[in-house]
Amino acid sequence: MTLSKSDRRLYACRQAPLIVCLHSVARIISLAGLLLAPHPAFTQTPAPTVPNSATSLALVDVIAEQSPDNLHSRQLVSGLQQSDFRLFDNDRELPILTFVVGAEHTARPITLWVIVQCNMGLPIGEGSGYMRGKTQWLAPGLAALQPNETVGVAHWCDNGDVKLDLSPTANTKQALSTLEAILKAPPVEGDSDRQGEIALQKLFVDILTATEASSPSRLPVFLFLYGDHSATYATEADTIIKSLLESSGIVFGLTDPGSEANLNENLGTAGQISHIIHHYAALTGGQYFSASRPEFFSPALAYMLTGVHLRYVLGFRPLKLDGKRHTLRVELTKAARKLNANPDLHFRNEYIPTPRLLQP
Repeated sequence: MTLSKSDRRLYACRQAPLIVCLHSVARIISLAGLLLAPHPAFTQTPAPTVPNSATSLALVDVIAEQSPDNLHSRQLVSGLQQSDFRLFDNDRELPILTFVVGAEHTARPITLWVIVQCNMGLPIGEGSGYMRGKTQWLAPGLAALQPNETVGVAHWCDNGDVKLDLSPTANTKQALSTLEAILKAPPVEGDSDRQGEIALQKLFVDILTATEASSPSRLPVFLFLYGDHSATYATEADTIIKSLLESSGIVFGLTDPGSEANLNENLGTAGQISHIIHHYAALTGGQYFSASRPEFFSPALAYMLTGVHLRYVLGFRPLKLDGKRHTLRVELTKAARKLNANPDLHFRNEYIPTPRLLQP
């Protein structure tokens, strides 16, 4: 598959007659006709700009989408240029000093972590039980991983157990068999919401630690196969968000209509954030998908991975390394918005300028 040579090159997703819903904070956007294309032949754009100074830069990953026909389908936008973007740190515009186009396969490779809640004996509509016996439907979608990318598997339980079941590997068949074994295991005894909350927090820490130790450097991408009936205290969620911001990790979710959480429902107790995985996804530039039938899990996964591969990586120099959370805003110029039908941009909305964050 070769994308158009025009400045409005699009990775179109309109081939199959299916509906997949895309959750973005408080809205749901239909995604119709996802196309599986594991390794598209992308046309080349100019080489990334490199600053003269050797000073390290902060990086922000941006995924661009548009809705060409009244929200009945979604398309990933390729072919944008460095001059199309504007970047703001705490509402102050900063120059974009480097620009990497994921379509050229020059961005950091990813490690995809596929995560489920263990079998707690819950009704099929809760937890990750909706994937039991259906993990094989993910196989074509995992083919969208590039040859230098890996997939790991992990789970947590409401009795406090946490395990990284499979270290990152190129063996997608092993990843799927590991997932299925977790989901088909006998129900785990001991069910405590509080223990589950703490286990989920530990899971993030363990995955980020494992990914940070990998070589070459990889972008951690979290995929939760989970309905997200969850809640966490805001102060504890803030700690996880800080870790995600420091790693540039991106959180996604995939569920089905029978298992997805009602985002208007208030879970937990006072001081807790409901539907915590949706919350992490919104803050890291990720999204939550809901596939109406099992055969649509794979196109949704392929679309998600292709979006990450087509991301734009903008490099900028922080004004100061103060170790505090700064708001980030990325937008297109007026001309670029008009030319590309005003696409949506997904990116982490904060960052923490520290020496650890910066890239040479």
